[in-house]
Amino acid sequence: MAARPPPPPPSVSPRCRPGALAAGAGAEAVLAELPLPPLALLDAKEVATYLGYLLGAGSVLLYTPVGLRVLRQRQADGLSLSTWWFKVTGFCSSLLYATRKGFPLVQYADTCILTGETLLVLSVVAFFKRERREDPPGFDADFVACVALLAVALVVLSQYAPDEVLVAAQAWAVISQKGALVPQIRLNQDLRRCDYSPVTSALAVVGNGIRVFTTIQLAGGDPLLLFGFASGVALNGSLLAQALAFGRADGKSLAEIFAGDFADSDSAAAAGGSDGAVAVAKELVEK
Repeated sequence: MAARPPPPPPSVSPRCRPGALAAGAGAEAVLAELPLPPLALLDAKEVATYLGYLLGAGSVLLYTPVGLRVLRQRQADGLSLSTWWFKVTGFCSSLLYATRKGFPLVQYADTCILTGETLLVLSVVAFFKRERREDPPGFDADFVACVALLAVALVVLSQYAPDEVLVAAQAWAVISQKGALVPQIRLNQDLRRCDYSPVTSALAVVGNGIRVFTTIQLAGGDPLLLFGFASGVALNGSLLAQALAFGRADGKSLAEIFAGDFADSDSAAAAGGSDGAVAVAKELVEK
């Protein structure tokens, strides 16, 4: 009887062969050469660059709700004019600092847009801000003179300002941009309402948070910029909290609070409602 042939040797997986095991040290190199999703190839600086472009595009919408609300209501009684003067001078100072420091445009593209946008909102608020309700809207001579003086100062400083002045300008930018919100916060508390746009506040909270990241990646973690954006998160968060608290106290839903910038609401009535209510009450008493 013929002997059976020996069974074939068991198959060995290519990954378990001695040669493959010996090459285990190069496994990381092999994995590194594998195609990866595009997002995985982005480093932090590239992410910051794309976020900077996104902020530049989104900044167009930051203060638009405030201007739309004033134009729709044709009054600015619930807005602090000093807030917008501080904002304009602060953004102008930031723009001066960034351009003279040679930062990449993506780091301050939103500052360029916001400088022009805050100037427009300042103009709208100044046009409709009146000492007396019966006064017609318009610009006074002081406003025109201050805008002209600001323009001349920017031209001179952009050409001749030394580094010490630039640092002082950026310090002023931090103080004015963020401190600009303090008069508005106090006015909201006095009036027990918030005419400052909650959409603007929410966008500013997100935008300042992103700018903290982009400043670390693209501007070397400049301490003045970091302090400014971190304080921006806190102060705009306070304005947003006021808008939500006073809106909810008036019985409004979240949707109604955020839609107040773009649709008819009772905010205009609230601005003059107290005077009207007093007049009606007096009339009823007299009758």
